[in-house]
Formats: sequence, structure tokens, C-alpha cells
Amino acid sequence: MDSEKLVAEQQRNTIGLQKLLVFSALVLGASALPIITNAVTDVLTSGWFITDKDFWTGLFLIGSLPWLALPGFLTEYPWSRKRMKKQSIIATAVGLTSIGIILIIRAIVDALDFALANGLSAEPSPIVTHVSDHFQFLAFWTFLALILSSIAALYKWHNDLLFQTSIRLPWYHQSQFAGIYAAQQEGIFERAGLKVAISPGDPRTSPVNNLISGEDDFAIVSASDIIMARSHSEDITCVTEIMGTPGQVFFHHKELPIEQIADLKGKKVGHIKDFDEEHMLLGLLTMHGVSLDDMEMVACADQNDLLYKFLSREIDVCPGHICNELIYARADDNDVKIIESTDFGAPQAGDVLAVAHHMVTLNPDVVRVFRDCLIEGWELCRQDHQKAINITMQYLTEEEQTKEDRTHQGNCLRAMLVSIYGTKQFPREPSAALWQQRIDFIKKTGQLHLDVKAEEMYCYL
Repeated sequence: MDSEKLVAEQQRNTIGLQKLLVFSALVLGASALPIITNAVTDVLTSGWFITDKDFWTGLFLIGSLPWLALPGFLTEYPWSRKRMKKQSIIATAVGLTSIGIILIIRAIVDALDFALANGLSAEPSPIVTHVSDHFQFLAFWTFLALILSSIAALYKWHNDLLFQTSIRLPWYHQSQFAGIYAAQQEGIFERAGLKVAISPGDPRTSPVNNLISGEDDFAIVSASDIIMARSHSEDITCVTEIMGTPGQVFFHHKELPIEQIADLKGKKVGHIKDFDEEHMLLGLLTMHGVSLDDMEMVACADQNDLLYKFLSREIDVCPGHICNELIYARADDNDVKIIESTDFGAPQAGDVLAVAHHMVTLNPDVVRVFRDCLIEGWELCRQDHQKAINITMQYLTEEEQTKEDRTHQGNCLRAMLVSIYGTKQFPREPSAALWQQRIDFIKKTGQLHLDVKAEEMYCYL
């Protein structure tokens, strides 16, 4: 969401919470306190003799008053704690005011009862008796209803306090994103006060564009995506780096004599226009003095077309993600060899968690908590691989939930865990030096529209 929509939603939530708290406080004061005031008047008119009714009335008092302030002081969500405490204090004040009003009304009823009983006749007036009994009846049953309504109100408060946000994936649902699924299915997001909508990607969807348009608050993108977006003056930033190794690689059939970047000359290389692999390929060619004219670039419609042409040997070299095309290629042909871009001077650049910068400005606590939940979700996946695969399978369609696809999800998960935990500590501290290397790498290809600074690529939380 963009900043204007976000502020408007926060205002609507605040107004809704105010109405709910004030209404609940009025109901509480109007229903519980007649019982309490009855005990007070009994003491004043009959002496300090505690009856069973007075005992239970006092117990009701002790048990009911904390409900007024409970929601604000129980919430652990940093973005709602201050607001809810304020609303709870207001609700308590309204409730105490209603107590005073009910106490006055009850005192008038009791005074009228006493006057009619002793001044006009030996027996209480039937009208007074009816009013008194009716008052007690309503007070008792309304109080019982209050307990149930208070529980329901607290449940509604909990849902209203959850910050609604969204994340866009760069690809269809698969265990490449198992940490996000685990955080949602295991209640990690909800316990932290977040209600997260997870939207899959596809070949026609750009997570970066979704962030820019405000359709989503978070997205999984590549490091080069952030650099390119910033060079177009788009305000997105990296929250944390997920992968510790490159996500995008090039691979070829093992029998081909490719040992150096210069060996790509004369080879057929598949590519998809404007995809992340283009930045890496152009950067590597520039570094090693190889031109695009030195090889045959074969345009592919999408990843499926790319993989088909590689397996049918219409192309010699195929770009792809370690969790997707590379796994499928290896399943069909074990003699696949990877061209490690980092071995030829390219800086490490894998998947990162990106956020629209207005979220960092308006809701830094939400961004920080989301990041921590993602880390916790991936830790759960590392500890229990089968559980992580089972969770991932829930996001697939029935047609996709086959034995073969479960095997693919297992291979995909292992590749991600090796990349996340295999080389460096996760989460990783942002490195200005590494981001500068990435910027310089892309700059050599002439693809940057504006100069960007390394410090602008990530946010400290």
C-alpha cells in the first residue's frame, strides 16, 4: 500500500477501536455496577453484615473492572500498544463515569423504596417492588451477558490489532519460499501482530512493480532488481538478504568445453528479455572482453521455453535459478555443469527481502517484526525439512501435489537451505562494500540510468 492509503487505513482502524472500546465500557458500567451498588446500599441501610449476595457481588466487581483496561495493556504489538493504552484509559474513564450515574440512579430507587415502605404503608408499594426486582433481574443477567461479550470483544480487538500487510513472490508457490509459508502456517506472523497475504508470482508479474505501485508492501526480489529500481528513482529498499550465494546461475551440458567466459564465443545462449540473468551475463561479458555479437543469443518466451530448448539441445547455455530451472535440468540430465558467476569476478547476489520505503518511514516496527518472523520461519524449516515440505505442499494446487512435485520441493528446499545457511550467518548484516561491488558490476554494462549510492540500497532496523 502507498503512504496515503496506509494512513487512511490506520485512521479507520483507530476510529473503529474507539467506538468498540467506548461501547464495551458503557455496557460494562451499565450492567455490572447495579449489582455492586446494591451491596453498597445494603451495607449503608442494614449495617456491615456481609451476606452471600454481597460476597458474590464483590467478586463480580473485582472480576469485571480489569476488562476495561485489559486490551491496551496486554497487546504486545509495538505499532498498537501506545494507541490501545490510550483507548483503554478512555474506556476506563467512561466506565467509571457510568458507575457514578448508575450509583445515583440506584440510590434514588432505594430512597424511594424506603420512603414508600415506611412513610405510606406498612408494606412496600407493588410498583416499587416491581421496579426493584426488575432492576436486580436485568443487572444480574446483563452482567452474565457482559462476560461473554467481553470475551468476544477481546477476540475482535485482537483481529483489529493485527497489522494487515502483503508480500509478493517472484515465482509460483514452491519451497524456495518455505520460510514465509512456515511463518504463516505456524502462527509466527500472527503472534507478532501481523496478518500477511502471500501472493505468488508468474513470468508476467514483476514484484518490483508491485512494490512501486503500492499493491504489495514486501516482495522477494534479486539484489540487482533493487539497484535497477533505484537507478530509475523508485523508492524501494532491502530489508535483509536471504541467500548467501547467487540465486541466478548459468549451466551447460558437461561435454561442452566451457571453462572460461571467453569459451562462450560461438555458443548458443538462451535468454529472456529484462530478466535478472541479463544483468549478470552482460556484466560477465564486459569484464572478460566478450561481446554479445561473439555468441548466438536465442530468445525464449519464458522459463518453460528456456528449459525445453536446453533439454532438446537447441541452446548450449541456459540461465536459471538454483531452485527451479537448474533442478529440473539436473533431473533430466545429471551431466549439467554450472558456471559460477562469483568464480569469474561477479559479486554475490541472491534473493533479498525488499520493502517499499514508505513502510520503513511510517511503520519501521512492522518491517522489523516481519523480517524477524521470516528469519524464524526459515529456522523452523532448517530444523524440520519434512514439515517444511508438508507446509509448502498446502500452497500448491491439487494437480501439483504429486509424488514427483514433492521430490522437486525437497530438492528446492535443500538448495535454499544450503544457500541461506551454508556460507555465512543468517541473518546477514548489510554490507555497503558488497552493494557497491554490485552497483559497479551493473554500471559497467551501461544499464544504470542514474547514479545510486550503496547506502540507499538497504535499511537499518
